[in-house]
Amino acid sequence: MLNIYKASAGSGKTYCLALNYIKLLLKDWSQDKDPKNYRHILAVTFTNKATGEMKSRILRELDCLANNEKSDFLDDLTKTLGEPENVLRERAKIVIKDILNDYSHFMVSTIDRFFQQVIRAFVRDVGLQGGYQVELDADRVMQEAVDSLFTNLSEDKQLLLWLQIYAEENVNENKTWNLSSEIVKFAQNTFGDSANDTEIKLDTLEKVRQSLNKFIAITEEKFQNKATCALNIIKDNGLSLNDFKGSTRSPFNVLLKLQSKDIESVQKLSKLKNNLDEWKSKSSTKIAQIDAAYNGGLNACIIDICDFADKNLSAYQTACLVRNDIRKLGLLSKIAKARKEILRERNSLLLSDANEFLKKIINDSDTPFVYEKIGTQIKHFMIDEFQDTSGTQWDNFRPLIENSLSQNAENMVVGDVKQSIYRFRNSDWSLLAGLKDNFNESQVHEIPLDSNYRSLKQIIQFNNAFFETAINLLCIQMEEEYNKDDFNSKYGGRMRRAYDNLAQKVPEKTDKKSSKGHVRMEFLKAKNNTEFQEKALEKIPDVIKKLQDNNYNPRDIAFLVRKSKDGQAIADFLMDYKSKNPNDKYCYDVISNDSLFLSSSNTVLLIISFLNYLLSSDDELTGSMLAYYHALVVNGETKSQAVVAQLSDEVKEFAEQVKRKPLFELTEEIIAHFKLGENKEQCVYLQSFQDVVYNYVHGNNNDVKGFVDWWNESGESKSKISVSENQNAMRIITIHKSKGLDFKAVVMPFCQWELKETSGRNTKVLWTSLSASPYDDLGKFPIKYGTKLNETAFENDYWEETMQQYIDNLNLIYVAFTRARNEMIVFTKASAENSKTSNNISVLLENTIHDQSLVSKLQSSSGTTDDDCEYFEIGSYEKITKEENTGEEKKMTAYLSRTFSDEEDSGVKMKLHSTDYFSETENKIESGNLMHSILQRIYTKSDTEKILTDMTLSGLIAQDELPSIRQKMEDFFSISGVAEWFEPKYKVLNETDIIMADKGICRPDRILLDGKNAIVIDYKFGEKELDKYKRQVSEYMRLIAKMGYSVKGYICYGSLKKVVAVE
Repeated sequence: MLNIYKASAGSGKTYCLALNYIKLLLKDWSQDKDPKNYRHILAVTFTNKATGEMKSRILRELDCLANNEKSDFLDDLTKTLGEPENVLRERAKIVIKDILNDYSHFMVSTIDRFFQQVIRAFVRDVGLQGGYQVELDADRVMQEAVDSLFTNLSEDKQLLLWLQIYAEENVNENKTWNLSSEIVKFAQNTFGDSANDTEIKLDTLEKVRQSLNKFIAITEEKFQNKATCALNIIKDNGLSLNDFKGSTRSPFNVLLKLQSKDIESVQKLSKLKNNLDEWKSKSSTKIAQIDAAYNGGLNACIIDICDFADKNLSAYQTACLVRNDIRKLGLLSKIAKARKEILRERNSLLLSDANEFLKKIINDSDTPFVYEKIGTQIKHFMIDEFQDTSGTQWDNFRPLIENSLSQNAENMVVGDVKQSIYRFRNSDWSLLAGLKDNFNESQVHEIPLDSNYRSLKQIIQFNNAFFETAINLLCIQMEEEYNKDDFNSKYGGRMRRAYDNLAQKVPEKTDKKSSKGHVRMEFLKAKNNTEFQEKALEKIPDVIKKLQDNNYNPRDIAFLVRKSKDGQAIADFLMDYKSKNPNDKYCYDVISNDSLFLSSSNTVLLIISFLNYLLSSDDELTGSMLAYYHALVVNGETKSQAVVAQLSDEVKEFAEQVKRKPLFELTEEIIAHFKLGENKEQCVYLQSFQDVVYNYVHGNNNDVKGFVDWWNESGESKSKISVSENQNAMRIITIHKSKGLDFKAVVMPFCQWELKETSGRNTKVLWTSLSASPYDDLGKFPIKYGTKLNETAFENDYWEETMQQYIDNLNLIYVAFTRARNEMIVFTKASAENSKTSNNISVLLENTIHDQSLVSKLQSSSGTTDDDCEYFEIGSYEKITKEENTGEEKKMTAYLSRTFSDEEDSGVKMKLHSTDYFSETENKIESGNLMHSILQRIYTKSDTEKILTDMTLSGLIAQDELPSIRQKMEDFFSISGVAEWFEPKYKVLNETDIIMADKGICRPDRILLDGKNAIVIDYKFGEKELDKYKRQVSEYMRLIAKMGYSVKGYICYGSLKKVVAVE
């Protein structure tokens, strides 16, 4: 049996999953029953956090049963299993003991982890080698794939031509000049479950493009000829276009556009067909001539043009659309090939590709063979959050579940279409909506979980009425746009089914509570979005005060936002408000996902900028960045003041004093010198940053350059502070991140975003196909979603995506509104007068609130605020029982850093390089890092001995290693051509930053300047020559060439004792 639980928000989904899992563990224990049934149950969900919660709930309830403690599950278990309490408790003792002693077979996991388990069993079958790595950073691999295309452009003239045309189109559309960045962004948005990853030859694409060009040219010529014929008749009758009704705005002006092959407005002529009234006005002075033209062939010409347009316009616009984007398909094909090659070289598998690999495995194998390979027999499947499952993931699970059903085993899925908000990760809510249709009726049982145990009564009632009305209005709006009779069969029916049975019951326990809940929605009048945001921000402090006056702790309050930048606006506003009201008794502290990153702390950025300055003290930009953060953090200046700050001599002198210290001691010195630890608000950031430094030193080395490079490449985007669940601060969180959470008070300050995105950089890319020639040669190809698709052969794709985006955005509102337990406060933008429809969620909210069917179901009030804004309200702010912060962690009030004297240094130094504790491979890496560290300090060969002495004295080189390092340096300078790079004739830039428009900063090892000639050099000390090194140097050369230099590039392989020129 497959039990499908339709679990709306707050309906006890985790309870249901854990209960059913334990039922499978404890049921039907005959003498030959295997008590280790947990080995044959797979429960999967989508996140590690959800997995942890499910495991904890199962083990906690088993522990309660085993130890004769009260269990929420006991009544349900005794009723459904038909066993007495003492028997179930005895079984629970056995099961929990077995699970804890055999924990690796307790199969509650993420979907990705289970899929990885299967893939590892079939590693040879999918073309991977043993010990393969799972690559999580798909964006980085994509960037490398695009970089490789640019590196090898000289070998592919056709691709070079296409890129040049692509670049010209970007310039014409005012897009970024950085072509590499634009292509990476396009590829990231385009690859997905439905993408075509097969290589398409550019010759094929060029053949299709030429065929389309021919069809477009012929069609335009026919329109042109027909328009010319009509214009000649107008002229022959002594008329001009201005003589017709409407003058310069007359549809007849379209003829001039057609004559110049501009076809876009041709449909405006249709109102002229057989309709003389639209040709002339009552005040016209040339009625006789117009009548003569009408009867003399002009009407026939107009009919001919319109009939031709009816038959050919869609095909013409389809050809234009595909022709314009066909080069992108070629680029994607090349990128896919380069990406595969990069992964093959590394013996890596992208986590995002695992589903496709698994699909090939399962579809080509019998289910028993799959189980034999993975070493376990799964009898029961339990899938959580099924609405977030992708088509490919379901393709992988379906054969396994079908096999389970054939053996009469119990399976379950839990999900809620209304909470499907991850379509950008390929989730497909229609799988859940149509799941029962995939199996025999006797095999499927749908069970609604229709009570809400989370929210108070009036919030539940509001959401029931609101979404019943909203889905109906959304269907009406789309039906008016679609304007065809088959709307309900194609789209409307599916939209309404997504919100079938949405009404939730109020549990008896909730109904008896004295608190009923509070909903307030305000419609703010504003001329534009900027003004709306300003007004919404100004209202936030008043909401916070009212909530805290009613005994809400700060941690009870959450601000839900659509995008991270909206959350940052709230955080910045509250920080500023707090600084301007220092004596305010209310708490305005917030935690947001962005604020958890170490890079959000100016204090941390001051330390990073200081480290950068030590590496490049001669670089003006680096000095300016240090001066900026020093002015902000140490001097307490404003941003406008800090921008023009100059680096003081005192900072320069301090840098000179500490520049030779090892990394960890250096960062401690910086914190102590600038007294950064005295700012209690920054203590947690400093502690976390020093933990990062310490872990880096133990995992890598004690070298400043290595750390800075790591920080720029990945550390900055990954390093976060850990925040206790008990921290008493308000949360700022995106709606997507809030899923699965709940808060006593939810505030949505910016409930204002587009219902569908038909333009912009993040516009959805659709993969589609056409069976007609010449499109059939392309297979699947990408097209950008937009209103123009409605006038092409992709009309169905347009309306399907429109429906999906409407549901996506209504689901976002559903997830947001159902996070609230006691209070829900929403600010949205008031619509313009007489605006019934709009492509914005705010208008849908307003229309829904004003709809009589909603008003009649709720005991609500409405009116206007002091600032003349309309509001809608159910209930009012209510006092709650104050919860004491007994579990709150104590905050650090200071970070106690220390400085290291020269005497102390000798006892605590972390050595950069030591052969005693590293494997041979690690020693080679350490040796390469040390050589880099030495060479970054050398300008001419004569500097070598002084640098080695200084590094030995500062502990960066061990005394007993000095002779061998001297020999390595001599060997390095003996490599052919190397010594010349260290002659005094050049201006030398070691480790100098180059700013890239979209990708941050890159830093070549050495640049030599001689007039307008430049040489860029990168050192490598590994045992292999890799193409990615060439791509890296090639990118450096390209950037330097843009500065007007004639550039040569080289890679020096120190261990291989050779120099390779880069073209």
